[in-house]
Amino acid sequence: MIPWFGPQTSTIGDVTYFMVHAWLMRLTGRPLVDTWPDGSMSEAVVRPAGLSQSVIADALWTLRAVLGFARATGIVAPGFDPTEGLAAPAPDPAHARTKPPSCAPRPLSMGECARIASHLHPVHQIALWLQRVMGLRISEAFGVLVDDVIDHGDTGLLLVRGQGGRSFRVREPDGQVATVWHTEQLKTAAAHRALVIPGRMLHLLRVAIEAFHTDPDSGDTHVDSRLIPGLRAADQGGQLAFRQAFARATVAEGLSSTDLGFRVTPHLLRKSIATDIAWHAGIPDTVRRRFMGHRAADDVYGRVYTLDHPELAPMADVAAAIDSMIEEAIGTLLVPTAQRVHWAHTHPNRQRADDVRHVVDAAGWTLESGTDEDPLCGDCRVVRELGIAATTARRWMRDGTLACTRTMENGRPRRRVLLSEVWSRRDRRAERILLPELAIELGVRYHELYQDARRLGLRLEQHPSSRQFDIPPDEAQQLRNENERVRRLHARAIKVSTAARELNRAVSTVGLMIKRRELILDPETDSSGARLVSRASVEEARRVTVGIESASHVEGVTLPLAEVSRFTGRSRTELMDLVHAGTLKQVAGRQRCELTVASLRSWLASTA
Repeated sequence: MIPWFGPQTSTIGDVTYFMVHAWLMRLTGRPLVDTWPDGSMSEAVVRPAGLSQSVIADALWTLRAVLGFARATGIVAPGFDPTEGLAAPAPDPAHARTKPPSCAPRPLSMGECARIASHLHPVHQIALWLQRVMGLRISEAFGVLVDDVIDHGDTGLLLVRGQGGRSFRVREPDGQVATVWHTEQLKTAAAHRALVIPGRMLHLLRVAIEAFHTDPDSGDTHVDSRLIPGLRAADQGGQLAFRQAFARATVAEGLSSTDLGFRVTPHLLRKSIATDIAWHAGIPDTVRRRFMGHRAADDVYGRVYTLDHPELAPMADVAAAIDSMIEEAIGTLLVPTAQRVHWAHTHPNRQRADDVRHVVDAAGWTLESGTDEDPLCGDCRVVRELGIAATTARRWMRDGTLACTRTMENGRPRRRVLLSEVWSRRDRRAERILLPELAIELGVRYHELYQDARRLGLRLEQHPSSRQFDIPPDEAQQLRNENERVRRLHARAIKVSTAARELNRAVSTVGLMIKRRELILDPETDSSGARLVSRASVEEARRVTVGIESASHVEGVTLPLAEVSRFTGRSRTELMDLVHAGTLKQVAGRQRCELTVASLRSWLASTA
């Protein structure tokens, strides 16, 4: 503000609406041509800034705060406000420092982050996963100390209470301004929080602490050290190097801002985990806000009266949900990488680089460069060994299905995979079976088998590209056993709706028959969850029903009294006496006297 308003004014009361408007236009990169009263033109006037709209809004807010102070102290009149009616404009696209996105931003998936991590050495991977899994801001990630990781064995806590990774200007108690590399001041007061660490993230932190902060001779841990060690000095810097390495990795994997059409920075990692838990069912909004370091709510109840849960039980639910996401997507956060950490000559870890490398290699955090017995293979060798198409081999090497390392050949980066990794994948494929193949083997439809797997709680691994489910041998055998059980069930029982159709009865009537024990309900069911009754009880019910209907049919056949008298030789009076005696049965309600055939048969049989 001072380079712009200073040459034009003597006091703050000289600021006008048109000066503020021209200042905002200059910040956008669309400066208005103007001269000072002496006819000169300042360099600040003609140099376009091209700042983003959010930065311009912050500058306008600062100017309004200065004007508010001037009004409060009587420097200017109470109603003086040259910014009234002005809003932060959008930058000029021709001079904008940040180009507008060409498409809507989206989160980076766990698989995409694993691909990026494969280009980063272990130190930078710690920073990546602290942001992507724990939702820390980049300064918070570099501000975590070893003492902030509390390991209880089966679970762990992460205390967020400092910033680091760059220089900070802080005011000392004596009033002097000092430059420090770590500060306990966070962005906001709500940023101070305690988080439950997911199991796989805790495993990564244990390996990092053992490798970078534990003395191999004494076994002592340097608890006061920064968790993410600096590369030149132990507890200094790191943010810039990580940002540069992250940018190179996104370009190598085709996930850069140019490739995706929106801005891809380390802050997108924090947005990604916020999006994951925002759309995860069962996590209250208050817990989501506190996990990300925001206030529980914007009202006084959320700002002042809502305290964190004393036992961190809600945070444990978030940690379990995130750990499940990691397991389903990538399995582990220790992404093998061929990148090595290069320590400065004066760095303490340089003196024990071999011990650090041993711990990292033992954890499977690095890729070997290949030997004569286990060489690095290209996509052609992968095609021959696995018997797959070349496009499939390249896709598996690109999406992380095969753990690859990148080498430079003729000045161009190439993906290579160890032969042992290829053989391991071949052995796993030999033991597994695809879900469609198992459906054909069992003679069932694909979706029925998929529903059986979901109902049994089986864990199906889905390929990130083809989206095909492959089933380990144990899970495949469980599906075979379930299919055989259902087959035997359908051999001995049928659904209630089917029984109703066979008995020509309503479903409600069949339900009453089940309650009266006329039909036997089977204790088992299939994937539909429908009730089934035994075929034997249905057949018995049908036989009884047919007998009753036959008897009812015979009972309903009648003969006139005159016809009976003619072929029996008995008079009508004699026949009516038999009716009154109950030997013969007369059909009531008829205009002429008629006797039932069934009663005549019974009487004739008794007189024979």
